[in-house]
Amino acid sequence: MFFKKVVFFLLIFIVSCKNSNDQQTIQQLTNDEKSIVQLFDATVIQKVSRTDSLQKIISGIDSLTITTPSVIVMMEVVKANFSRRSGHFTTAEVYFKRAKELHNGRDSLSYYIYYGLGSTYKSIGNFPEGSRNLYQAVAIGEQLKDTLKITQAYSNLSQLQAEKGDYDDARKTLNKIFSILRGNTYMPSYLNAMHTLANIEGQTGNIKEAMKLDVRGIAIADSLGDQIIKVMYQDNLARCYLAQDSFERARYYFKNNQQIEKPFNNPGWNADTEINLAEVETNDGNYALAEAHLDNAVKIFSENKQLINTLKAYTVYELLYQKQGKWQKALEVNQKYQEVYANSINEKSEQSYAEFNTLFETQQKEKKISEMKLQVAQADLRAKQKNVLLLILLSVVAIVLMLFRNHRVKSKLESQQLLLENNLLQEKALNVAQEQRLQISRDLHDSLGAQLTFVNSVLDGIKKSTTSIDESLKSKIETVSEFSENAVTELKNTLWVMNLKSINVSDLKFRIANYINSAAEAKEEIRFHFNFEIADDIQIQTKSAMNIFRVIQEIVNNAIKYSHASEVSISIHQNKNELLIDVRDNGVGFDVDEMRTKSFGLNNIYNRVSDLKGTVDLVSGEDLGTQYKIKCLL
Repeated sequence: MFFKKVVFFLLIFIVSCKNSNDQQTIQQLTNDEKSIVQLFDATVIQKVSRTDSLQKIISGIDSLTITTPSVIVMMEVVKANFSRRSGHFTTAEVYFKRAKELHNGRDSLSYYIYYGLGSTYKSIGNFPEGSRNLYQAVAIGEQLKDTLKITQAYSNLSQLQAEKGDYDDARKTLNKIFSILRGNTYMPSYLNAMHTLANIEGQTGNIKEAMKLDVRGIAIADSLGDQIIKVMYQDNLARCYLAQDSFERARYYFKNNQQIEKPFNNPGWNADTEINLAEVETNDGNYALAEAHLDNAVKIFSENKQLINTLKAYTVYELLYQKQGKWQKALEVNQKYQEVYANSINEKSEQSYAEFNTLFETQQKEKKISEMKLQVAQADLRAKQKNVLLLILLSVVAIVLMLFRNHRVKSKLESQQLLLENNLLQEKALNVAQEQRLQISRDLHDSLGAQLTFVNSVLDGIKKSTTSIDESLKSKIETVSEFSENAVTELKNTLWVMNLKSINVSDLKFRIANYINSAAEAKEEIRFHFNFEIADDIQIQTKSAMNIFRVIQEIVNNAIKYSHASEVSISIHQNKNELLIDVRDNGVGFDVDEMRTKSFGLNNIYNRVSDLKGTVDLVSGEDLGTQYKIKCLL
């Protein structure tokens, strides 16, 4: 009890110290730092969907005062995520690398750094670096045992592999996601993975399978009420219908997406849908309507500098003019496509270079980075000091637990030794009792057995030597001889049990069978039916065997003497350590209640069965025969 109290108070002390440190850390954050933490949570789980909303939030971030090392790293991740979602991937790469440089660890924050870097490299087409960082994110997720993080990283990795055209690797990665989530179809990672699989099926020509997955995704999105996921699947489904020249269905889903996208006010989405509708109308021959959609798209992306949508629009313009036979215009559009593409490469290179120089052009920022490194190092030192204290406390707990365990082991060994000694004493007592039973059985055999045998011999001699005997005397001699033989038989049955410490069920069956055979030979006018089914030939105590044998013997004897029956059936069935006995005859029967009050033999049956922890179900009546159903333990 003393050791338990010591362990209990030590554990309370450790937990209270940890909680105190956590509370102190939270209370030490300034309001600016708390804002960064909230913004970090919002960006990493994508709570903010609209780019313009995110711009408003990010705009004042540099004016905040941040000194806590982990929050500084979070701020870098927030900037990186905003840059990535705004299409400034080179800037995002710089912010993510800075966060990685400031933070060494294998925790959730490290996961989001590697995940963001991998996603950024995927977007700019640097697939080797994208794969390496996403695999690092997977490894951290596995170390944290965080299913959501593992499947999120795998989901992005499968998209990267599909974009590379490595469809086999992508399918393997997707199968890992499905295996981990095991039918949790409402998880974001599962839905993204299923959408990637639908894209792969469509790109490899399995249109029907792709459409099947898209329809399933739309149904799940409707059940979740998630419009963004629904748009994602409907866009893919519409393209499948377009590939099959089902223009009406493709038009329906693209227009439905257009209605869903309006509240989000995302220029990229709006322009993309206009271009998709233009592609449908172009292939369906509605050229004027197609050109109107393309003009709307140009108006949108001209204001927002959307390179991908610009190139995609010029591709559809070229297809539109080719369909109409306007080859000169088609050529002009193609030249514009090449010009925009070339200029975009130069612009992006110059923009990335300027952004990179802006980040590192002043020594003040270099100094700030050094200071942040120093703060991180100091935080690591404080953490190590706390770990040493915790290690000391854990060592004390371990020693106390070891002493307590040794005490328990010692007590257990003493209890086992005491139990063993008690078992030995019981075994000795049983051996003594067995020796006494053997001695009694020898004495009975040598004295009473010999005398009964001698009486039988004398009676046989009288019957053989006398030529004429009075009938009454002859009857008495026969009766005495019969009693003497029965006494010898009963003595043998008793000695059989007394000579053994325990017997098997098969031995009991053999004795009962012998008794039934003897009864059948003595009473030829009665047909006996005997069946004994043994399920497991286990050992039973001699007292139990004797009680079972005497019960059956008493029932059969009563049937022979009083029932006037022509048939007696004895059926015994073993069920594990339980015996089910059914003895019945077709005799005259008797009044059970009346016989219970005056029959010593019937009461003996009940008493013996009670000793066996069993029950007796007796049914009898005049001209109905008698049936005993007995259930007892072996």
